[in-house]
Amino acid sequence: MAGSAADQQFIRYPIQLPVVYQGTNGTNHGTQIGWTRNLSEGGACLQLPERLQPRTSLWLYLKTDGESISAMARVVWSENGAVGPILHGVVFTRLAPLARQTLRDLIYLNGQVRPAGVRLPMDLAVTCRCKGQARSPVLGRTEDLSRGGLLLRLPQPMPLGTELVVTLHTPNEPLTLEGTIVWVEPRRGRPQDEMIRHGFQLTAVSFALSLTLARFMTMLPKEPEFTLCPQGAPNHH
Repeated sequence: MAGSAADQQFIRYPIQLPVVYQGTNGTNHGTQIGWTRNLSEGGACLQLPERLQPRTSLWLYLKTDGESISAMARVVWSENGAVGPILHGVVFTRLAPLARQTLRDLIYLNGQVRPAGVRLPMDLAVTCRCKGQARSPVLGRTEDLSRGGLLLRLPQPMPLGTELVVTLHTPNEPLTLEGTIVWVEPRRGRPQDEMIRHGFQLTAVSFALSLTLARFMTMLPKEPEFTLCPQGAPNHH
């Protein structure tokens, strides 16, 4: 599915970010949540829970690990389907100079194209349980969070390949995720009371769960109330 000729001049990069969107032409009511599949300086491919018609105008809010990005966009194409994730191609129709520079800085990190999974800094208490084992839970904290995994800080190192059920104690309600330890920070030379960093890769994440994760990562309430001011930017009540 081709985008517009204007957008085709930009290279797309497989960067996944949570995105909040709202229709600006009366076709959508309220705000919704989704994910980017890829990004360019001219537009994005979005994974959304509903199908939007081509030419639909949108306000977008992209949550990043730095300054977040607000933009106006237009749907160029959308897949047929009734249940997400439904792919949509959008082009940016209005992007402030500062937001455009933030987008460039997001795509290129220290001169290199950024990996797909952008990790958002997030310090949360977590409870970890070994999957299928009757062990005492381990308490720890997160350091960052992405669509594909977490960086966990735990009091003791866990073996590579350990399968965990991790409950994030968010401000609204607990969020439970399953996954596997894929790397462990060496303890050598570290104080015994210092937390050990672990890479935790999520497994079996449904699109519905990924939307819950995106909603939490953007700190979007369950029933947000946004209205659009005349300039197309949202006011949050």
